[in-house]
Amino acid sequence: MAVQLLPDELIVQILSILPAKSLLRCRSVCKSWLNLISSTEFKVMHFHNFNQLNPRYFVRRVNYNPNEEWYDVHFDDEAFSFDDSTQIEFPLDSIRVSLGFRIVGCCNGVVCLCDDDDLMKVNFSLDAIILWNPSIRRKLTLPLPMFYSVGGFNKPIVVLGFGYDKISDDFKVLSLTYDQESSTTRPKVEVYTVKTGIWREVMFPGNLHCFHIFSNLSSIFSNGCVHWTAYDPTPGVSRYSIITFDISTELFDEIQLPEFLTKESLMVVSVVGESLAVIHSSDLNGLKSDDFYWIDDRTYVDRYEESLGLLDVGDSVPHKDVVEALMMIEKQGAIRGSIVTVAEQHFHENYLEIEMAIELPDEVIVEILSMLPAKSLIRCRLVCKSWLNLISSTKFKLMHLHNFNQLNPRYFVRRLDYFASKEWFCVHFDDEDFTFDSGTQIEFPFDICRTNLCYRIIGCCNGVVCLCDDDDFFEIDFRLDMIILWNPSVRRKLTLPLPMFHSIGFKNPHVVLGFGYDMMSDDFKVVSLTYDDRPSTTRPKVEVYSVKTGIWRKVMFPNNLRCFYIQSNWSRIFFNGCMHWIAYDPIPGVSHYSIITFDVTTELFGEIALPEFLAEKYLRVCVVGESLAVIPSSELSFDGLKSGSTYTVMVMKEYKNPASWTMLYHVHYPKLELGKPLRLRNNGDMIVELENRDVIIFNHYEGNYVYVFRDCLEEDYVDYRTYVDRYEESLALLDVGDSVPNKEAMEALMMIEMQGMMIEMQGMRL
Repeated sequence: MAVQLLPDELIVQILSILPAKSLLRCRSVCKSWLNLISSTEFKVMHFHNFNQLNPRYFVRRVNYNPNEEWYDVHFDDEAFSFDDSTQIEFPLDSIRVSLGFRIVGCCNGVVCLCDDDDLMKVNFSLDAIILWNPSIRRKLTLPLPMFYSVGGFNKPIVVLGFGYDKISDDFKVLSLTYDQESSTTRPKVEVYTVKTGIWREVMFPGNLHCFHIFSNLSSIFSNGCVHWTAYDPTPGVSRYSIITFDISTELFDEIQLPEFLTKESLMVVSVVGESLAVIHSSDLNGLKSDDFYWIDDRTYVDRYEESLGLLDVGDSVPHKDVVEALMMIEKQGAIRGSIVTVAEQHFHENYLEIEMAIELPDEVIVEILSMLPAKSLIRCRLVCKSWLNLISSTKFKLMHLHNFNQLNPRYFVRRLDYFASKEWFCVHFDDEDFTFDSGTQIEFPFDICRTNLCYRIIGCCNGVVCLCDDDDFFEIDFRLDMIILWNPSVRRKLTLPLPMFHSIGFKNPHVVLGFGYDMMSDDFKVVSLTYDDRPSTTRPKVEVYSVKTGIWRKVMFPNNLRCFYIQSNWSRIFFNGCMHWIAYDPIPGVSHYSIITFDVTTELFGEIALPEFLAEKYLRVCVVGESLAVIPSSELSFDGLKSGSTYTVMVMKEYKNPASWTMLYHVHYPKLELGKPLRLRNNGDMIVELENRDVIIFNHYEGNYVYVFRDCLEEDYVDYRTYVDRYEESLALLDVGDSVPNKEAMEALMMIEMQGMMIEMQGMRL
């Protein structure tokens, strides 16, 4: 539909609900849109309409060592959900005075920051006052107040306030300069207006008590007034109150508190809905005025409001990566005395018209997109914002995971070359011949392991592979150096912190990991069981890591469950929302084996009992179709070093019902050392690694087998040679973790760096 066919009032209404970033681009469409978006009436309309539809909060966190601060945006919903589509990049350089920029206040999408030092209540210093609009990446640096610089105070201390004047459509900053040596002296007051660009003196009223306001407590702007918590420093009085300053009339006033809050109490002034509120904590009673200076603001929470404030004033804030790139170029000597100008690029009369020959219903478009490969969907996110929001949604990700992989059932095979410390993946179709899929290339992006000879695959689910770098060859001196989640479809990885109990609490720790997906919370989870030595009769210390929270949490191992021991290199699988491990009872003379489960949603452990004749055999846990299965072998020992020629495949017809264990088929090849079963396919065929490291697929219906890999490597430890699992394409980890670059690009950069080092060395010789 052409824009000119829409009524003007409808165009204005549509524009008023667009994000501020989109409106910046819309200003370049035509002169009428430029004038409209720059007008005060439209700015007010956009501020109201957009933020009413998108209520959100931003959270500022400060890390004092090193000096860093960052912002996250959360929706104003019941779960305080993280808005990963809104990125706020903090634009200011390292702190000059304080350990963190102090947020004076926020209103109409503009944040007022100051760089001061009020930690010790001595030698107060104020170096900068900045107004910043994160929505449109604009900032305005203000001059310092006059009375702070030349006010006649021996030890000045400045209290700031910030607000927006609707009458004059102007942002104002208020400065109250006190003399620390005379706390009963009235402050010198100044007001800065953005439109005039100057500070003006305003008189503090003589009929108002000489309340003292703390500079390190943030003010609140509500109902056109700035509000501070203050107290009367007169000896013996200690009366607390709220001081206000009307931004339009520029007059001070006092709001009295209930009697029980006026004595020996510390309040934080806030807003609830449309009403003013104070938060009183009894835990803070008894603090002296000197103690207030130790209350820092490492965390700050306020409404995140998008606006067009400061659109035509101040300076544009470039992206940090652009600045770093320019600094790197200049450092390398590529810029010599030239001035680099970064200008905004505007679209004027050039339009790209995309016409669809057939108009498809939205549900058909969604269905088509859900059947595309993940790599194609990443490009589709750039088509328009509606497609970006669709493809980024949890509902679509689950729909794509189901639809695409149902049409394209495949397996990936991990092969390892021990002697060259290399590992690679290939993809095979789940057809009769296990055909190699030459169209899907999986590039293993990680460097050589630091501890083990290869990465151990903990598990795969919903397109994400969990890898760990540990050392469990000879059951001594166990080490765990790294845990990584990797989605090969979208080339994303997430490196996890190590479990807490791995580092502390045990003399000879041994860690067993599990990996799964919680459908209820749409979250990937890793569980860690840390044993003290092995085999161990002590209950393990359990921790659960969730990707959404980014932390490890302690979970209790149940007392009513026998202390089964799990070896880190034994068989495990994620199925039906639970992790499954083969485990055994280490009590001497018992040797009872079982399956231990962990539900990723309820985070509860359980046990699946095995038939009596399986309780003394080595097992491999698998899945056949929609059923849990185990493969016992009478000749395969626990360390996996022996091979055998006889296998019996048992399936559990009814999940978690031990009475439903049923034999699927029996394999007996006396002339063929079958080695290690790797996986069961949905039709029941067994993928087996032979003793000589060849890989075959055994057809249990016809009793024959075909080779998948031949002429494999020399004999070595059996548990790390070949790994087979389902290859599922998904969009998981799309917005978390780090992008994995192509190895060719990495090698090219390393080659350039090496050449640069050689040139530098030759120059030093000369």
